Amino acid sequence: MGKDLPDLLKPFEGRLNPCNELTFSLQTVNAEAVKGAFASKGEQSASASSNDCGAGSGSSGRRCLPSKNQALIMGGAFVDTTFILDEMPVRGGDSYARVEKIRVGGCAWNVAHVLRILGQRPGVLIPVGDGPNSELVSARVRKDGYDESSMVIVRDSTYDCAQCMCFVDREGERTFIAVPGIENHMKSSWLQRIDFTGHKVIYLCGFDLCGDNAMVYAQELANRMDMDALLFIDAGARVNHIGKEGFDLLMSLKPMLHLNLMELEMMSGTKDIAAGLDYLESLTSRPVVLTLDRYGAMASWKGKFYYFPVTPAPVVDATGAGDCHSAGIISRLMHGENLASAIVFGNQLGGLSIGQYGARLHLPDHFGM
Repeated sequence: MGKDLPDLLKPFEGRLNPCNELTFSLQTVNAEAVKGAFASKGEQSASASSNDCGAGSGSSGRRCLPSKNQALIMGGAFVDTTFILDEMPVRGGDSYARVEKIRVGGCAWNVAHVLRILGQRPGVLIPVGDGPNSELVSARVRKDGYDESSMVIVRDSTYDCAQCMCFVDREGERTFIAVPGIENHMKSSWLQRIDFTGHKVIYLCGFDLCGDNAMVYAQELANRMDMDALLFIDAGARVNHIGKEGFDLLMSLKPMLHLNLMELEMMSGTKDIAAGLDYLESLTSRPVVLTLDRYGAMASWKGKFYYFPVTPAPVVDATGAGDCHSAGIISRLMHGENLASAIVFGNQLGGLSIGQYGARLHLPDHFGM
């Protein structure tokens, strides 16, 4: 494969492993949870019911229960406005643009949408504040078939839902300006009624973890998430704004990290891809998935590296491609497939996404799932 590697992966020549050897799956997480529960409780665990792996015991009180076979997607929903223009103006300059569409988006909402059109019914938790953006978000959530149980509605909030302006140039590259909202001001009390148990995968995005938010989510998950659940974190472009204490607690929950090259450098402090992946895996003891734009994706696990190339395709708009990639991985893991198969499917969905405007993916009629 060496001669086919893109330049940025030349340092991995001779170090890449066959993709079918990336066998990590949700069964791996479950086996670790069972082993950990028995190791921590010793003989007492060995005599416990297989449906109760120490509920309420220890510092976390997490339970190992039969799965409800669904993912839980948590995070903010934005009002997205997409502008199409030839090129971004220089500072002090100007440029004509057209509004492509105004939609409800945000990483968590995009991931949930893709899972739904793939036939899954994820649990969704969206904070909804008070204001015009919140009204649009609430209406979209209901239109997509969710009810108020999927929203944390804070009508007396001083915060509206967020707004994001996305500028797409003629090469499909995106530039974002975001006005943050209620999703950056989460409170533990808002999460108290949420049942974190019974979910195989729990999704969070770095955009929703800035500042003290990370600790709010991390404490609730540490206390109430099932031991055999996989925490899946999309890094996001503001991952370096996550508070250290909350970040450290989240990493202790052994999340799978999904990120791009820019986010890898921000999280690891190095431009060396191998060193960065090794560092992040040392924090989580889980596979790390790295997207490489037109070159596909790669993953690291247990000190080994795997590369998943793609066939280059024209880019119309790359908005939401990473969310589609994440959703593809989550979908296949939920179906019991291994991470190698999941990344290949994520590459397929990402490839479809870049051929469409906006982050809300539409599957073609001929698409096979």
